[in-house]
Amino acid sequence: MTLPNFLIIGAAKCGTTSLYRYLEQHPEIYMSRNKEPKFFALEGADLDSFTGPGDASWLKNQTITDLGNYETLFEGVKDEKAIGEASTIYLYSPNCPQTIKHYIPDAKLIVLLRQPIQQAFSMFLHHLRSGFYQEYLAENEPSYLEQHFAEDFLKSDELDDTWLYHWHYKQMGAYYSQLKRYLDVFERHQIKVFLFQDLKQNPTQLLRETFEFLGVDSDFVPPNLTKKYNAHKDLNQKPKNKAVHQFLMRPNPVKSLLKPLFPQKLRGKVNFWLRQRNMETTQQPLSVKLSPETRQKLTEVHREDILKLQDLIQRDLSHWFN
Repeated sequence: MTLPNFLIIGAAKCGTTSLYRYLEQHPEIYMSRNKEPKFFALEGADLDSFTGPGDASWLKNQTITDLGNYETLFEGVKDEKAIGEASTIYLYSPNCPQTIKHYIPDAKLIVLLRQPIQQAFSMFLHHLRSGFYQEYLAENEPSYLEQHFAEDFLKSDELDDTWLYHWHYKQMGAYYSQLKRYLDVFERHQIKVFLFQDLKQNPTQLLRETFEFLGVDSDFVPPNLTKKYNAHKDLNQKPKNKAVHQFLMRPNPVKSLLKPLFPQKLRGKVNFWLRQRNMETTQQPLSVKLSPETRQKLTEVHREDILKLQDLIQRDLSHWFN
């Protein structure tokens, strides 16, 4: 049985995809063939129980809920020293530290953290690009979208656990409690914490430290280190038919009736294919940015958490308030 000996556990929208792609280029590192298997957070879970917009279909594309299928992700391991995968739900999931400890107690854990409002806004834009919130695009005005982001951020803690973590904008950025859960279970030397700015400003140094942490050749430099993965793009798509789009993206009685007739993975793939077929490219892409005023106002929500976090990780985070 082959299981990973290290994990990138989050956070979402903090550069984990880029780090995953850089690490998989190292000859002494094996990364699972798909990012975000989410096994340690959703082992044995009923994926149909998640009711947030698009949650069930999104989960079924990559999520693995049983150990046997999870092990197949690492069938290609040969003589690599470091074996890993990356699932950003792990940092957020309250039960995940104990599950990881049960299966791989000596695992090394890598964490990337980003200014919490920038992280939440990046997730909001990700949802817009994925076809959610299409009603917010009606006026085609960036300030209109920023207003809705602020409103959704402030009321996101009203969502229950049947909505996946990526909709919980406010709670996603409460890093202190999330990281503290891991430090209560694992030894500090097993956890390596970076900031998003580390990856952005000096990726070579971040990778050198990561390679040293994983015990592989630290002099290796990925050939395409300048490429950024899953980076922000302007909004350039909208649904051709809004009624079809709403049917595909949200819970519906007809879809509930059809569920027993088709396997989970097939439903997810068909839903994704239909959504893509129903999208069209706009002639004038919409660039949406977060104003300093909104960023500063919303950051105050996390002030106490940020101050506790900087003591926990021994990093100056004062620039997160600027």
